[in-house]
Amino acid sequence: MDTGNETRSAALHWHLPPAPAAVGLVRRRLDAALRERDVPDEAHEAVLLVANELAANAVEHGEGSVDVDATFSDGSVRIAVRDASADPPRLRSPSPSSLRGRGLLVVDSLATRWNWSTDGAGKTVWAEVPTDRALDGAAQRP
Repeated sequence: MDTGNETRSAALHWHLPPAPAAVGLVRRRLDAALRERDVPDEAHEAVLLVANELAANAVEHGEGSVDVDATFSDGSVRIAVRDASADPPRLRSPSPSSLRGRGLLVVDSLATRWNWSTDGAGKTVWAEVPTDRALDGAAQRP
């Protein structure tokens, strides 16, 4: 598994195979980066959940390798996940008994904003999560 480069800079990038193990690797590496930056616990968990959902969706529904970027700025982190499928992400409304289909609902509730774009050869789904204040769940839908 290509581990990408990881530094203490404001941006991190990982190029990963489309395998379930990639999701755990993203969580572990992002967890370490958040700890280095002393991100408060509530925001720390929110960033990890958003990254987990975006990476899991890319592995499950995307095609080819997965690229993950985490960009830290004052008061937030932007997680962007790219895969080789141009199919748009779908925000679903699962029934209470559904076991699946809540990933983007989690992203929508924790991110201040999220969206996606395609370049014809794939798509990038991104979300911005605050790291310096209490989360208010006020996401801006795409």
